[in-house]
Amino acid sequence: MEPTPGAPTTAPSRPRRTGPTPALWGQGLWDADPDFVPAEGAAEGLTARDAERALRAGEARFRLAFDVAPIGMALIVARPDTPLRLTRVNRALCQLTGRAEAALVGSDPGDLVHPDERAYTLRALQALADGTVSEYRGEHRWRCADGSDVWVLVGSGVARDEDGTLTWILQAEDITARKQAEAALVHQARHDQLTGMPNRALLQEHLTAALARRHPSGAPRRVGILFIDLDNFKEINDALGHAAGDELLVHVARVLGECLDEGDLAARVGGDEFVLVCQDVAATRDMVAVAGRVHAALGGELRLRDMPVEITASIGVALSRGGDPTPTELLRDADAALYRAKAQGRARTEVSDPALQVRAQRHLELAGQLRRAVDDGDQMLLHFQPCWEVRTGRLVGVETLIRWDHPTRGMLTPGEWLDIAEERNLIGQLGAWVLDAACRQGASWQREFGDDAPQVWVNVSARQLGRRAFAPLVADVLDRTGLRPAGLCLELTERHLLGAAAAGRSDLRALPELGVSLAIDDFGTGYASMDYLRTIPFDTLKIDASYVAGLGVDRTDTALTSSVITLGHSLGMTVVAEGVETADQHARLAELGCDIVQGYLHGRPGPAERISGMLTRPTL
Repeated sequence: MEPTPGAPTTAPSRPRRTGPTPALWGQGLWDADPDFVPAEGAAEGLTARDAERALRAGEARFRLAFDVAPIGMALIVARPDTPLRLTRVNRALCQLTGRAEAALVGSDPGDLVHPDERAYTLRALQALADGTVSEYRGEHRWRCADGSDVWVLVGSGVARDEDGTLTWILQAEDITARKQAEAALVHQARHDQLTGMPNRALLQEHLTAALARRHPSGAPRRVGILFIDLDNFKEINDALGHAAGDELLVHVARVLGECLDEGDLAARVGGDEFVLVCQDVAATRDMVAVAGRVHAALGGELRLRDMPVEITASIGVALSRGGDPTPTELLRDADAALYRAKAQGRARTEVSDPALQVRAQRHLELAGQLRRAVDDGDQMLLHFQPCWEVRTGRLVGVETLIRWDHPTRGMLTPGEWLDIAEERNLIGQLGAWVLDAACRQGASWQREFGDDAPQVWVNVSARQLGRRAFAPLVADVLDRTGLRPAGLCLELTERHLLGAAAAGRSDLRALPELGVSLAIDDFGTGYASMDYLRTIPFDTLKIDASYVAGLGVDRTDTALTSSVITLGHSLGMTVVAEGVETADQHARLAELGCDIVQGYLHGRPGPAERISGMLTRPTL
């Protein structure tokens, strides 16, 4: 049996040595004294020479294991009144620290530790030295010779000789790769992967800390919030593709980073939503000034996929005003101001106030009620506005208009809630319901009035297109309801045409193959070129009501209306005038050759029964 390393040994027939007993290798166990013999009873029947030979063999094996160990190892031997110094090190420790053996041996073990952790490490060594703990295990950051850092898992135990000599065996395993992987996971959990900006989780942490800060007097420091939403990001994303949308978001992240002062933070909290946090804000005007910098930095033209794109943003401002607001409350206030900025025309800044908060709460409540109404379907109903052929005076079409019969607020028009449906991604579900209900009603008129039944016009949003699933949906609805394809006309505004990506336009081109008509709504108000007139087989062109209102009054509106009618007819399209409210407008449109008129002059939107009553009379 080999003696335990570090255990004191004595020979029974010789007096005790007057010098200190060697502890492990530090004081010559690898160069053992020839007079050294094993302790009494350590090996019965062995001579002193046998014991010495066994001891040397054990030391040789221990030394070999020490030198070739794959992890860093060091030996520290010290008396109570002497400083700690590395006595021996192995090759792995030299490689780990980037230091030569000669540089390590005799050095202070604390020199290996990163300065930020030196005090903590020395406390751990002291606890070992005074016997508070017998062994230690912990993770530490060490500083290498070249100035780089390495993370190590340190294990250490200590043995104490009778004369007080302390012997440490220290092991250090390189765990840098693991720590880097952990740090990457933490960073990923707290940052947006696309832009690298802090995400909502890190924003909450930062806001919590910022709101908790106090002046020396004990008063809270004021924190300001900018809630930023890009205008028309959805249209850009749909028109140019998601890759271009991502490129735009990265550009915005970089721009916002350049607007930050020291201590500020910018985070991405949603698709195209960002939050900027400013600390130690003196007044609201300071946050409005920061918002102005953001508007200026985002302004101008950016080229995406070789297309010029104008970037604007709506910004809501909120400022902590005493008390102890939570991050959620401050973000809510800024979001309410942002909603008002968007409602007021976008590309502007609005500051939070109590009235805004009340309106935002109502908006949130209405959003929840709308989702339930769409899911249930029993609160949604259709109204129809008649459209009359100018030449014959016949009722030839009806535009389908959705209404929400709210249980407490009464009948709500789309202008009061359609933006919420857009924000909550309810347009697809809502549009499918409208299409089905409109076709069922059209089929009913078809069965009752035969060829005199009006064509049903249904509005389509760009959000319903783009998955090559819309044409199959229309085909299925026609089949289920029994409406003849010629009895359905689908309307798309110029703005939605701009927002329709290539896949969406493919959906539109597939519709005429079903026998369904296509109409351009609000013609003259869009910002796209008229290339879609060549690539998509439209049947009908609807002149926007704003031009019709100026007929006979505004020379420009009259000329434009005449030009649109001529353009439509030259392309073989039926031309419809919207917003006809006076007999003079009707007469002028008839002179210009307009085919169909629609407006309050000849009928407001109403329930299906009103249209049925109109169909019983022959003409206007």
